Parts: sequence; C-alpha cells; structure tokens
Amino acid sequence: MEDANAGTNRVLRRTKIFAPKVKTGCITCRIRRVKCDERKPICNRCESTERICDGYGPVPPRKSTTNRLSSSKSATLPANATYSKTTTSTREPPILQQISSISKILMSLEEIRSFEYFRERTIPSLSGFFDSPFWNSYILRAVIHEPAVRHAVIALGSLHERFEAKDPTILRSNGCKFDGGFALEQYTTAISRLIEPISARGHQALDIVLIACVLFTCFETLRGHHGSALSHVQNGINILRELRTGKGSEHNRSMPLSISTMPMIPYSMLQVIFTRFDCQSMRLGADTGPFDYVTFSEKEPGFSESIPSRFGSIQEARLSLEYQERNCIYFLSKGRPNNTNDMDSEKQEVERCRHLADLNAWLTVFEEFLQASTAKLSAVETQATRLLQARCLVFLDMFSAANLTNEMIWDEHLDLYSRITDLATQIIEDPMYNCKMNGKTVPVFSIDSGVAGPLFHVVRRCRDPQIRRKAITLWRATPRQEGVWDGLLALKVAERMMQLEEDGLGKVNCCADIPHDSRISGFGLQFHQREKRADVFFSKRWPLTEVLRRNPGAIIQETLFW
Repeated sequence: MEDANAGTNRVLRRTKIFAPKVKTGCITCRIRRVKCDERKPICNRCESTERICDGYGPVPPRKSTTNRLSSSKSATLPANATYSKTTTSTREPPILQQISSISKILMSLEEIRSFEYFRERTIPSLSGFFDSPFWNSYILRAVIHEPAVRHAVIALGSLHERFEAKDPTILRSNGCKFDGGFALEQYTTAISRLIEPISARGHQALDIVLIACVLFTCFETLRGHHGSALSHVQNGINILRELRTGKGSEHNRSMPLSISTMPMIPYSMLQVIFTRFDCQSMRLGADTGPFDYVTFSEKEPGFSESIPSRFGSIQEARLSLEYQERNCIYFLSKGRPNNTNDMDSEKQEVERCRHLADLNAWLTVFEEFLQASTAKLSAVETQATRLLQARCLVFLDMFSAANLTNEMIWDEHLDLYSRITDLATQIIEDPMYNCKMNGKTVPVFSIDSGVAGPLFHVVRRCRDPQIRRKAITLWRATPRQEGVWDGLLALKVAERMMQLEEDGLGKVNCCADIPHDSRISGFGLQFHQREKRADVFFSKRWPLTEVLRRNPGAIIQETLFW
C-alpha cells in the first residue's frame, strides 16, 4: 500500500488564501466559502461532496469558548438515544442532532458499526481522565461536514474494536477485508478525500488537514507504526510553524491550505493537541519540535505562560501544567551540544531556576485547589488530580539538579520516586483504570500522557532496586498506549536500561551498588518508517548526541521489535 503519510505530506505546504465571502446559497456552502447552486431542499454541491446541507437562512453565530467548553461535557450517549427536533441558533449543533445527522450519511452496516464503536468506546478511551471537547463534540461536527474526517473516524473506530479484542491482524499491512482490511480501506479513502479538494478547487482547509493529522497519528500508533505516527505529528507541527511565520513560496502555491475564519475546530485547541504529541515524542527521544506558539483570538483557559493565582477547574490546571511541561522540554532541547548554548552557563542556570520556580508555583496553586475542592471531586476527577501531581513531580525532579552529567545525584531523590510510584499505584489499582468489556479486561489506548511517563522516569533515574522493580511490576500489569507512547515498547526500553546498569554487579541491594560508570545517562529511539522496529541507543556519558559525535564506539545500540 502507498505510504500512509502521503495524504498529509502532499498538503503540508501552506499559502494564505482568503476566499471572498459567499453571501448567497446554503449555510454549509457559505461557511465553506464556495459557490452554491441553491437547489432546494439540498444543493448539488453538498450532495456531490457527501456533506450535510444545513439549508438556507442566516449563518448562525459562533459560541464563545466558555460556552463551548461548558456545553460539551455530554460525551457519549446511550445507543438507543433519540433525536429531538429542537433547532439551534448556533453553528455547533447539540450532540443528539450531530449523531442524527451522521446516521444519514453512513453508507453501510460496517460504517455504522465502526462509527458507533468510535462514539461509545473510542471517544471515552481517547479522552482518558479529562473532559475533551475535541473528541466529545467538535470531532462529531467535523464528521458531518468533511468526508475525509468521517472516513478517518470510521477507520479508527474499526481498528480500535480489533485492538480491544486483542486481534493481532491489526499489525499486518495487507488489505484483506476479513483480516482487518476494512479499517485500512477506510484509512486510504480518508487520505484520498483529504487531497481531493486540491484537484477540485486548488486548496484544502488548514483546520481539516490538522484534524486529519491527529486522526492519522492515532491510527498509525494503534497499529504499531510509530515511525509513521511521528511523521504525521511532524506534518502537523510544520503546518503550525508556517502558520506562525506566514511564509509562502512558489512551490507551496501548487498545493495550498486555506485559512478559515470559522474552522471546524478552534486552531487554539488543535495547537494544544499537537503540543501534547510533541512533548510525548521528544521525551521518547524523537526530534519533532519544539515549535513556537501561534497567538489566536480564541485561547484555551490556562494554556499560557503565567500561572493563575487559583485554578477554576481541573482542565485549567491541566492546560497550565502542559504549557510548563512544554517550556521545560524546550529548555532541555536547547541544551543539546549541537546548540551554541552551554548547559552549565550562567544564563541557562538562571533559566533552569526559573522553570523550577514555575513548577513549584504550579504545584502550590494546584494543592490549594485540591484542598478547596476534594469533597466535590468525582472518582474520575480524583484520578486526574493524581496523574497531574505525578507528572509535575517528574519535571520537578528533572530540574532540581544543576549538573546533569552526575548520575549519582539522583540517589538523593528516593522519597520523590516513592511518591511518584505511590501515586501511580493509586491510579492503577483503581478499578476504573482497568478498562473492561463484557467482564474482561481490554487494552487501553489514550491520546493523553498517563502513568507510563512517570513510571519510565522512575525506572530511568531511580537506582533503588525495590522502588525500581515496583514501578516495572505496576507498568507490566497494565500496559497502555498513551499518545505516541507504546506502553510495552517503553517498558522494554526501561527494563533494558536496568539490565545494562546491573549487569555483572551481582546482587544489587541499594543505589550505591551501581557505580557511576555503570549508569545509563542518555538514550534515544529511531523508529523505522514502515517496519515495526526501532533502533535504541544507550549512552553512559551524557548527552547522547555528544557521545555519538566524539566516540560512537561508546554507544550501546540495540534493535527492538514488536
């Protein structure tokens, strides 16, 4: 099959094209700024492109960000939910109206089954412990109006059903319909429909391409093609980079992206999603970013440089932490030896202390939020708070040391590693963490960072044999796909680190039994694009890139398969 990244690669380049306002025609065509033939009750253009024609009348105004967030909490509905004919004056239809509209455009029983699975099982799984307007509401609206998104959602729902059934055929590359090929068929169709508007009208909507990148990343990650998934992440990041710089060229005018003033999903929300992917990728050793943020008129509450004096919700606290995590990872990336900056310079030491102060400030405000709202939190929200605490503690640990070349300093942080492991234990041992279907535990796939990152950090930095092995045992008991993190793959890397450090030392009873020269201080992953394997590089001299440049023979290189 043709490289699955072809769709987003072909529409990666962007030129600003602002289509003139269309003042006549159906609502759908006016929103899309295309000429409408005004046939009633359904225009030819909507019918030919498999879109829902919203009829004729004034284009409804958009809701404010606050209203969108508050009205999107009803993520999934019972399968027997019925549609009330109540109309709405906003562009974002009620969830029941969206589902009713979608049911009219699904062509086959397989499509209906996969979409229902996506709605009932995939959306809650992807959302994790946090409310997600992107999955709970916006993506359903995009399914109605955009065939590329619709086919990608059906593909993801079909693949996720087989993933939860532990069907090994999802890892195959063939297209047999009875061997998992329906999902691949829908995926290929989604790519074709994504690039189709370029031939028809010379451009594709930028927000639709970004939505497709998100869905394609999820699809490739779920089927174990992590190299392809990271390529889709990179494509989305490159689009956002160009959106910020406003650069164009003669080359990219042949396949431009148009910027809609009324996108299907707010650009600010899409930027947050790619920030999550970017941070996950860079922590795995992939070099996808970071990218500078674009300032949009609509902002996600909490996603900003400044930390508020109080958090109004868990979602605001989460977005605030994610912004700080991004800043921390960006700082660490600047310290690579191929950069002119020196990690030990006075300027970078000041910056490190500033990030450490920001993390402590976030934790203080968050603990005050917990004290004021503990009695009001649901079971899911309680789990979310534990996860945020664990993630913050990881970055506090990373920035607490000025000299990252001394691996012995981490031995002083055992209390912190115990606290992170205890938080992970509380999350994992909660019955709601283990997803069940028909009474059986099924594997979990989430777009968000979960316990894998904190547990990986504990195994990597903590040399206490009891704490380290407890983290591995917890991790092995409930392997999960978390964003671009493959739980089993990351677990293999962590276990191999421990084996390399303890090899030849006999029985390890405490941290001091592992000398500095035996400790792994750097690692990197290089995924193969079309194969389910990755090259892993371990170094006992920090940082890895400097060792690769000066003494490649000191690198331990191995290949992992899955």
